[in-house]
Amino acid sequence: MVTSKTECVDLAIVGGGPAGLAAAITAARMGVRPVVVEARERVAETIRPTGDGRCNISNSKVHPGDYRNPDFVRRVFLRCHPKQVPAFLGSCGIMLREEAQGRLYPLPNKATAVIEALLRELRKLDVELRCGKRVAFVRRNASAWTLSFEGGGKLRARTLLVCTGGGLGEEFLPRSVEVVPACPILAPLACDAQPLRGLDKIRVKCALTADDVREEGELTFRTYGISGICAFNLSRLVKPGEEISVDFAPTMKHAESLSFLSKRLKQMEPRTWLEFTTGMLLPQVTRVVLRAAGLDEQDVPREGDLAVFERFWHAFPLTVRGIGDRKLAQVQRGGVRVEHLDPHTMEAQGAEALFAAGEAVDVDGPCGGYNLHWAWASGMVAGRAAAQRASKDRAARAEGRAE
Repeated sequence: MVTSKTECVDLAIVGGGPAGLAAAITAARMGVRPVVVEARERVAETIRPTGDGRCNISNSKVHPGDYRNPDFVRRVFLRCHPKQVPAFLGSCGIMLREEAQGRLYPLPNKATAVIEALLRELRKLDVELRCGKRVAFVRRNASAWTLSFEGGGKLRARTLLVCTGGGLGEEFLPRSVEVVPACPILAPLACDAQPLRGLDKIRVKCALTADDVREEGELTFRTYGISGICAFNLSRLVKPGEEISVDFAPTMKHAESLSFLSKRLKQMEPRTWLEFTTGMLLPQVTRVVLRAAGLDEQDVPREGDLAVFERFWHAFPLTVRGIGDRKLAQVQRGGVRVEHLDPHTMEAQGAEALFAAGEAVDVDGPCGGYNLHWAWASGMVAGRAAAQRASKDRAARAEGRAE
């Protein structure tokens, strides 16, 4: 009986997201033609929804301290300085512009423009894309890695780079490579519902505080809790059972609040608390603040009640219960433990010729282009090292044949 021989390639990259494509372009420019294996029908699809379709592609103010596992990130950034990411994107034809807080966007203001530029560069470099191929697991056999696909079929690669994005399962890689189980972050927060009764879909400009971390921005209340960038950023830091607080007057210093409220009371001479807060808070917000403070909206405001109102106006307490809507999570925390990776190459220790980058690594950052920046940077570092490994392996095989 004749059995078909499994194809073997020099470098396979699992995952056609930003990290995988940065790695593929970097490797191809070094003379190694990688094969990119992508589970979706097209590569770069994870880029399409970023930045509400505008693609917050990076950030000019990235710092290792902004990330989970900052010491590891710092060492990776020594191999790919943050300024190298805009340069790499520019080399692919992507022009950038900067907005508030250092957020970088493509000049056309569309994620599709980024995708088209990357695809053009991949075609120019003759990078092979194999889409609609979901890898079930990978195992090391003899001198190569074997990729087993869901539904059947295999591919062997002498060098393997994993850029699968979020949700890398523990069973995907060999047991010698430890994987942190995935969990969604940068997502809405579920909170105790009772204090938020009547606020569904109400939006406010506010600040959220958890311990010594403060995030300002627009917040949207939902039946399950809170959403918005400030809530998303706190979702990286808080745990179920912990308390956060909402400051409905984030630009006003606490020391000034009581005198402001007292002066307002004397000027307005309001007949009810709702009247007192007209033009200051939305009526729905006033009701929940008063309810938490134990005040009646129809009562006449008194000087002696201002202190308790001020406390809940500046620090409305919420108890976190977890992630509110997992489908809205921007990032999956988890992936290969950084202790198992060489930050100079992104190669896994104890797993020969296996590299990882992007969301497949246990690194994540806040909203604002930080996670895409990590994807580009780690992909470039891993792509360069994997290409060097593949080239060295190819040269050794050639030398062996010559002998």
